[in-house]
Amino acid sequence: MNVLRHHVIREYEPVLPEKPSSDPPSGLNRLRTESQPDWLVAVFGLGRPVSWSRRQLRSMGEVVEGAFTRAEKPLILDKTVFRLRTEGRKASHVKMLQLGLRGDDYLNPDLILPGDWVMAWCFNNGQDKTRVKAALLDGKATNGFMDGLKFLGRVHGVRRNGSVDPSTGTKRSAYGVTAIGFSELDTQFYYDLALASAAAVSGDAVKWMAQVGLDFNDLLRGGLERAADLKDNAGILLAAMVDIVLGRGIRSDVNDAARSATAAAGADDLTQHDLVPAPQAGKEAPAAYLVPRGVGLALGKTVSQASKDDRVFGYADIMDTVIGCQSYEPGSGFQPVLDASASRGPRKFCRDPLKGTFLPVNLSFVNHPVWSILTSYLNPQVNEIYTAMRCDESGSVVPTLVARQLPFSTDTAKAGPDFPLTRLLSRPRWVIAPQMVRQEDVGRSDATRCNLVHVYGAALSFAKNKSETVQMSRNPPLFDQLDIQRSGIRARMGSVTCALSDVDNADAQRAWLSMIADTAFGSHLTFNGTLNTVGIQSPVAEGDVVEHDGVAYEVESVTHECSVNDGKKRFETVLGLSSGMPVDQSGATDDIPVYPGFANTAVNRSHPEDVAAFQSIGVDIADLTEDVRGSGRSSVGDRTDAGGVGDFAGQSEPGLGGTPWRR
Repeated sequence: MNVLRHHVIREYEPVLPEKPSSDPPSGLNRLRTESQPDWLVAVFGLGRPVSWSRRQLRSMGEVVEGAFTRAEKPLILDKTVFRLRTEGRKASHVKMLQLGLRGDDYLNPDLILPGDWVMAWCFNNGQDKTRVKAALLDGKATNGFMDGLKFLGRVHGVRRNGSVDPSTGTKRSAYGVTAIGFSELDTQFYYDLALASAAAVSGDAVKWMAQVGLDFNDLLRGGLERAADLKDNAGILLAAMVDIVLGRGIRSDVNDAARSATAAAGADDLTQHDLVPAPQAGKEAPAAYLVPRGVGLALGKTVSQASKDDRVFGYADIMDTVIGCQSYEPGSGFQPVLDASASRGPRKFCRDPLKGTFLPVNLSFVNHPVWSILTSYLNPQVNEIYTAMRCDESGSVVPTLVARQLPFSTDTAKAGPDFPLTRLLSRPRWVIAPQMVRQEDVGRSDATRCNLVHVYGAALSFAKNKSETVQMSRNPPLFDQLDIQRSGIRARMGSVTCALSDVDNADAQRAWLSMIADTAFGSHLTFNGTLNTVGIQSPVAEGDVVEHDGVAYEVESVTHECSVNDGKKRFETVLGLSSGMPVDQSGATDDIPVYPGFANTAVNRSHPEDVAAFQSIGVDIADLTEDVRGSGRSSVGDRTDAGGVGDFAGQSEPGLGGTPWRR
């Protein structure tokens, strides 16, 4: 398979790439040797910051005014920004932006207020900044492949930091702005059956799910009586929950509904549940997720079909979701292959579903954060969910929620017919040239060592599950006995919510264990660490793969730092990396992949003289040695070859009774 390898250094060429491709750099001797860092920040100030009437005890104005801005054009910050830092980590769904500002009084409510929308771009040249700034002010898209968009979020805090020089009495002040991206997923969703309009149905799962906008038949594919046949609906539930809490756009009658509520505010027959926000049964965004029109246009978005009012966008309009077990094909770029029949607009599904089977039950959504609701439908043993500003299928950078199978399977792992795998080295990757690296800190860590894996399957709550004792006896843990003897048990155990057939079928449960063992065993031999590079304008995102020095890494975090020192601008990128494996796996066998620095030779073999010392562990190493000899491979190996361990003649290995090592 031809894997996409996009060379990041191409962004330093005179002609920028328009989309990701494996085209090599046109010539390193013609690249700009010195970058010209620059950056741009735009603030979309929301109008009507004070909206609560204390006399009337209600909001003032139309609902859609929540997305109107204080000015026609966004506030552009560039020359006044002396420090800019963006940080995104897979481990956290929220992203951070920190700004240091000088010049104007940014506590002025006309400039920046908490809740305002913020976008930030970073460049390695001034020409791109000029181009993006002009497009932004014209209301055009500014999220192209090489537009440098790094952050989208909302202002969290604005503070002034002042000091006085005691010797001269000179006053100095600077302003700090903090913004958070994807904070919408921290919103506490309010829905209580006790306050619902039909509270009497609270014990009926079918009616309850219809009340909160879930199509029961779609989720169970046939009804409650067939729920035992339900299989791998985790992705469907995740998408359904996104629609419930984020919606699919703004209702065309949202203002009419608001006016009706206002008119009824003084009525004598007003009941408590009339004041409670209704569940999103129509799967249309609630008013709490309005987005200024300028933000949507800058992201190249169009209002969804449900959004009749073109003055505002819903958050559902601007955030993509990519759900499923990912696979890639030539030409698909950094977006996995999608199921066109199941994908609709920003809700995108991969061809293979996530492993996990859940039966929706009557949940109380009172004060439950959206993110907590989403993660409750995930099997963390085999799946992960995260957010990022990443490329879509067209190469545009958009806020994206990704729910996928853990993509760390090795090339030696065997995929089952009902258990597809996402292999680390089959994924597209960003290639970091040596010229771009300023500092690296990579290596191995014993903290990730694992040598025993077992997970218990928990089928649907009403199914007759196999006991943990039965599961353990029918499918014992997978374990590396030699490594346990060396390092003690380093276990990874847990439970997964799966289909009833996964619990009953021994082979199915084995597939879960083998996938986890493949990604966990030997993880202490993979590389991890950080890579500091010159500023990367390309849209490298958390969850992507970076290739450097012949090793492919998972990107765990991306930090961009811009600053001005002594009048000189600086822009650098720091990548947090994990799971590093060599791109060249030509030395791999059916049993063992190639780890960084390994060559599957003498380092993985034992001397015949050492066999007796291992007899007590319960495994007949002598038989294993004979098997190796019978296959035509030497069990001793050449200690002087490229993969050997040097000349150990006459030395003794501790703990083996003084048995000498020999060449």
